[in-house]
Amino acid sequence: SGSNVGEPMVTILEDRKPLWSKNSQPIFDLVAGGKYQAAQREIEGLSSPTIDEFAALSSLDQLWLTKDWDLGPNVLFPEYADVKTGVKMLAARAEVRARVGDLDGSVADLKASYAISNNVGRNSNLIAMLVGIACRSITNRAVLYAAEARPNDAAWIDRLRVEVESWRPESDLNLAMQGEAYLGVAF
Repeated sequence: SGSNVGEPMVTILEDRKPLWSKNSQPIFDLVAGGKYQAAQREIEGLSSPTIDEFAALSSLDQLWLTKDWDLGPNVLFPEYADVKTGVKMLAARAEVRARVGDLDGSVADLKASYAISNNVGRNSNLIAMLVGIACRSITNRAVLYAAEARPNDAAWIDRLRVEVESWRPESDLNLAMQGEAYLGVAF
């Protein structure tokens, strides 16, 4: 199978267990139900990795996931589901932080979520680019939820606007097609 050995994400994703598999949906349900304090406690209780360890991936230039392309159509990408779950968790925490008044933390989570979304999309396969686009969509929706958390706070809305205006989506179709081209030639 493909390997991530020696790559930046190995410390988080090498054990092949889905990221926070049993813990994420109850947290999303708490946020949807308006139980923000309880959601915040659950988010901060996550481990292997902590949400802050996942957010630290945003400081990397790229989240490179090495694959053995010689496996052809049998190449699997379980790490992308984990990245998407992590981005959803950062988005949920951004909303929770906005609702409980931690505006700096909310902006930091939105920035990290967007950076991870861009970084994961810069891999040499089409799936990575599509996951990056999906993660940016999740982050953009989280901005709306964070704004909705304080609708009468003009300074907060303006701060979010300025932050979002600085974001630039990064999708490289040529890079994304490299893996597809290899499979087309090899098989």
